[in-house]
Amino acid sequence: MNTENLRKVKDAAIALLESPVKVTEKPLGNGATTELVQHPFFTSRFLWNPEDTEHPFLDILGSDDDMQEAVRRYKGFIEEEDSIDSILLLMAKSYRLPFLKHIQKTLSPDEMGRMLADIWVGSENPNNCEIPLSTLIKWFKKASRESLMDAEELAYYDSLPDEFMVYRGIGSKSNKKGISYSLSLEKAEWFAKRFQQKKGYVLAGTAKKKDVLAYFNSRKEQEVLVEPKNISGLHKM
Repeated sequence: MNTENLRKVKDAAIALLESPVKVTEKPLGNGATTELVQHPFFTSRFLWNPEDTEHPFLDILGSDDDMQEAVRRYKGFIEEEDSIDSILLLMAKSYRLPFLKHIQKTLSPDEMGRMLADIWVGSENPNNCEIPLSTLIKWFKKASRESLMDAEELAYYDSLPDEFMVYRGIGSKSNKKGISYSLSLEKAEWFAKRFQQKKGYVLAGTAKKKDVLAYFNSRKEQEVLVEPKNISGLHKM
C-alpha cells in the first residue's frame, strides 16, 4: 500500500477512535448488572496506563481527562503503524468488517481479498455482522481465490470433488441464512452445541465446488463459504 492510501486508512481509523463510547447494561441475575462498553477501540472502561505508576489505569467512563488521554495514546499507536494489518489489530473484532467497507476504495483487489479473508476468519460471528451478507458475498465473488486462500487452502480447494456434503451448526444466535458451512459434521455439531445450547441443530446439504466462495482452515474448522440457495437438499438433521 502506498503512503497516500495508508494515510487515508489512518485518518479513517482516527475518526472512529474519536467516536463516542456507548454503554449498555447486561443483567447478571439477582438484580445485578454489568456495563458493556461498545467502541471501535475500547472494550472496557478501564485501560492499563503503564506510563503513570501512580495512576495505572485510565477510567474512560469516569473521567473526561482519562478519556482524552486514552484517545491520545491510541492516536499515537495508529500513527506508529506501517500497515493496515497492524491498525486492524488495535480495533475490536466486531468493528473490522464495517471498517473494511469504509476503506475499501483505498485497497487494491488483492489487498481487499486478503483483508476480507483475515477479518472473516478472525471474527467470532461474521455471519451476524452489520454488513449485509449480500454485500459480503459480492466482496468474496469479486476477490480472487489466490488473495482469499493461502497455498494449503487453495490446494485443498482444488482437490475437492465437483459435489460434496456440507454441514452448518445452528445455535440460538446463529444466522440461519449464513454462508459458513463445514466439511466436518463433527465441527458443525460442536457449533450447534457450544455455549451449552440445548436447542442447537445441524443443517446438511450438497454443495458444488463451482459455488464455493472460499475455503478456510486456519482454525481447523474446514470452513466453506457457500450461499444457501446453492446448496441442494438442505435439511435439518
